Amino acid sequence: MNEHMLDEDRYVYVLSDPRTGEARYVGETHNPARRHAQHANGTATMRTWAWSRELRVKGLRPLMRVVETCRSRMESRAAEREWIRGLSASGAHLLNRRMATSS
Repeated sequence: MNEHMLDEDRYVYVLSDPRTGEARYVGETHNPARRHAQHANGTATMRTWAWSRELRVKGLRPLMRVVETCRSRMESRAAEREWIRGLSASGAHLLNRRMATSS
């Protein structure tokens, strides 16, 4: 079995701007604390790098909120797409490159 298909708790999270509370990114991970540190330090993805850097210069960090717990990576990827779709539909200006309709 592929290691990415093993059942393990996965978490869907939303990163928000601490200045405005606006949702800026949706992601999924098996380790929220480590992933939050990666985003806060600007080492997560190029998609969030400039925004994270802007916050760091001001002494701020993105806010992370776990919005869903899933039993597998397949389930968390589907949930992530749904959160992206829902937040985008409500007007959020997300930094995600992965579109809500992609697989």
